[in-house]
Amino acid sequence: NEDEVSVCERNDTIFVQGNSGIAFSSDGLQNWETLATPGLKGPLNACFFTASGAIVSCTRHGIFRAEFPGAEFLPTEGFSCPNVLTALHENNGAWWLGLSDGLFYSPDNGITWQQKLTQFTGSDLDITKIKKSGNSIVAASIRRLFYSPDNGLHWTERTIPSDLISDIGLIGQRLFTGKSSGSWYSDDWGATWQLFNPNAIN
Repeated sequence: NEDEVSVCERNDTIFVQGNSGIAFSSDGLQNWETLATPGLKGPLNACFFTASGAIVSCTRHGIFRAEFPGAEFLPTEGFSCPNVLTALHENNGAWWLGLSDGLFYSPDNGITWQQKLTQFTGSDLDITKIKKSGNSIVAASIRRLFYSPDNGLHWTERTIPSDLISDIGLIGQRLFTGKSSGSWYSDDWGATWQLFNPNAIN
């Protein structure tokens, strides 16, 4: 009855992460066991299973990483994760985390982390949406949108076309955003916006 955040299959074993731990099944979901997580502190807010077999767990006490299931969880570069709002995983082992206090990036499957958007101040920095294509990436809260053309090295804040962002989408290089009253699209990563008309758009 836990709130599952992450499910993963590795070598015919299913792993499920809940608030109080990680469970696994090796017999087609018939029986479940609790995975030993030595070194892990605090309830799990999010859990990521990397292609290498490592497990990255986010808690209020920090981000911890185990090299394989059952190994000791060791703390990574220290920051807490009171609330993981969104996550984006890239095939090269990079991770982007949207948290209640900003955006974080790991180039190495959660071994090290870098905080992004540190030059921006004020409210509404709780990143709930992340989209990426090539080296271009956008990160958004409900009222602010940030864009980087170079994989997060440099950022600019974009003007949004409405008072809030309910969601964002990305099709090719075309960025979409909207709320219940309307939708807009941008072909220049949020520098300019056009009202979305599905009957007229190219």
